Amino acid sequence: MIRKFDFLVIGSGVAGMSYALQAAASGKGKVALVCKTQIEEANTAKAQGGIASVTNLKVDDFQKHIHDTLIAGDYISDPSAVEQVVKKAPEGIKRLVEWGVNFDKQEDGSFDLHREGGHSEFRILHHADDTGFEIQRGLIEAVRRHPDIVVLENHFAVEIITQHHLGIEVTRRTPDIECFGAYILDPDTRKIDTFRTLTTESLAVFMPFKVQEIQEPGGIYFGENAISHNLILCNMKNLLNQSMMLLGIPGSGKSFFAKLLIVAIALSTKDDIIILDPEGEYTPLVKALGGTVMCFAVGGSDWLNAMAMEEGYGEGSPVAFKSQFIMSLLKQIDPDGIRAHHKSIIDRCVALVLQDQKKTGKVPTLCTLREKLLEQPEQEARDLALTMELYTSGSLNIFAHETNVDTRNRIQSYDIHDLGEELKQPGFVTITDAMINRVNYNW
Repeated sequence: MIRKFDFLVIGSGVAGMSYALQAAASGKGKVALVCKTQIEEANTAKAQGGIASVTNLKVDDFQKHIHDTLIAGDYISDPSAVEQVVKKAPEGIKRLVEWGVNFDKQEDGSFDLHREGGHSEFRILHHADDTGFEIQRGLIEAVRRHPDIVVLENHFAVEIITQHHLGIEVTRRTPDIECFGAYILDPDTRKIDTFRTLTTESLAVFMPFKVQEIQEPGGIYFGENAISHNLILCNMKNLLNQSMMLLGIPGSGKSFFAKLLIVAIALSTKDDIIILDPEGEYTPLVKALGGTVMCFAVGGSDWLNAMAMEEGYGEGSPVAFKSQFIMSLLKQIDPDGIRAHHKSIIDRCVALVLQDQKKTGKVPTLCTLREKLLEQPEQEARDLALTMELYTSGSLNIFAHETNVDTRNRIQSYDIHDLGEELKQPGFVTITDAMINRVNYNW
């Protein structure tokens, strides 16, 4: 199983929990905190001493603390590292207090500072003589109550996922090693799960295009192999599943690549291209390729008949299939108004409308269905007709007329940018049914 997080922290000691809390506080996503036992079983709790930090600026300062530390380290310590740790200590103490750690204080509310070996001033913060336990307690409580941190206890990190999963040799001396996630063992299920972030690079680790040469006859350009730099030419008709997703951050070129694929398919194949365009961005391209652009909007002049059916619609059960479609459509209009007895009435009226079509040869519309509902004896049928009124004889009737656009063109774009909120969901259902019609026409 693949589990997706924005941050992965392996180890639940004071460092791991502190980082997890800071990452979660950044508001940049979910954090997974992995620990091999229970979160309480960490060495942090065994530390009995205190934490050294400059807090009383009346008698203490950073230079004194740095000097004391260098002497205690016999001047072997890295001066820049010592300076960084000393100067960032007060900020760390502040964060610990904010997360709920309680250090001993005097009656006036100031920290009860001690002085220990090697220190020239009182600068040791503590909690009785179990400071480590108190720090761990405060961090655990803060971690457990944070909504964006998921604690995974009794899980084992098996392997870090880096460039070597792309076929690139990685050693400890390799510069710029990238981490895409980790393989984590869950002993309860005895399965190894993949923890990763959903970035294009980390996703590519699990995709064959990244490490496999694909140059098929009739293939379309899908990019470049990251290792060999050869072109990736894939004929999707040869795949077991032709579905695909284009993933990337805003501005990375997803829309441009989709348009590039449309052009390649239009010019190199005879395949049909059907586009659902919520932003109206594909209209110029479709027109340039000689396709049909259907612009649906309230009061617009382009109409699509929701009752239209091609031969083969419903795979031998057109009444049942069209009844289900009408039920779905009415559920979008009135989510709480369609009950079992309503469905029976809808099924009956759809069957009657289709029988009339066989006799007269006239293609029915939603208006035809509404008229048939008004002919029924039940009050519920008239209620359904009233629900449909706005979408048939009312102002939102663009799916209640006979189709007046070219739905046989091999390149079609359904532009719903100006459809409006009231028609958006019913429009999705109707256009999906029209796409099914087109598939049946081709079949």
